[in-house]
Amino acid sequence: MKSFRRRRISFLPKADQTEPVAHARGTDPSSLLPAVFFVLPDPLGVSASDLVCGELKRKHLQQIVKADGKRVPGKTTRRTGSELLIIEPEYVVWDNTEQLYPFIFESVGEWGVTAAVAPPEGFVADHGDLSVEVNGEIESVQFTVTEIGSDLVPTGTTFTVTHRGRREIIHSDVGIFLTPEYARSRGFDVARLRAQGLIRERPGNQGQGDEHRR
Repeated sequence: MKSFRRRRISFLPKADQTEPVAHARGTDPSSLLPAVFFVLPDPLGVSASDLVCGELKRKHLQQIVKADGKRVPGKTTRRTGSELLIIEPEYVVWDNTEQLYPFIFESVGEWGVTAAVAPPEGFVADHGDLSVEVNGEIESVQFTVTEIGSDLVPTGTTFTVTHRGRREIIHSDVGIFLTPEYARSRGFDVARLRAQGLIRERPGNQGQGDEHRR
C-alpha cells in the first residue's frame, strides 16, 4: 500500500508542486537533545482533542500554501478501504474581505468526493459545493469566501465521500481569526475580540520556520 508523507502543500493543480515539510515525526521540540535545532514552517499545527494524561495520538502535520501565497496549518481526516486523506485548513486568518478556502484530497484507489462549505451568517461562498474524482493522486478544490457581515464563528465543512458503492458524510469546520488591523477596519472592538481568542497577528515572515532550541 502506498504510504503518505507529511508535507507542505502548495495549492497548485499538480502533485509535483508539493514538497516535504520539515518535521521530526511530530516530535515535541522540548524533547530534543541540547544544541539540536528543530525547524518548522510557520504556521504549523493541528488540533488534538479528547486527550487524557499520558495518551499518545498520531497526527499529520501539514501546511497548505494557498494560491494567494498565504500559508495555513492543515488538518487531516483519514478514511480506509483503501485509503483517502482529506486535508483542510485548521483555520483561516482574515486580513481582508475575501479569503480562499482550499481542500486537498489524496488517495489509494478510486474515490469520489463532494466538498461543501457553510459559512456563518454574514459570509458567502462562491460555490455551494465542488466535486472531484481522486484515484491514486492529489486533487484539490477551492472556495472563495467573502465577508459581508460579522458573525465570527467557524465555517462548517461537509465532505460526501463515495468508494466502492459506499457513501459517507463527514462533517468538520475551519476556524476563524482576524488580524488586529482588519478587525479595526471593520469596526470591531479589537480588545474584546482578543479576549475571545479571535485575534491572530499576521505571521512576520511567511515561509520562515520557527526555530526552537533547548
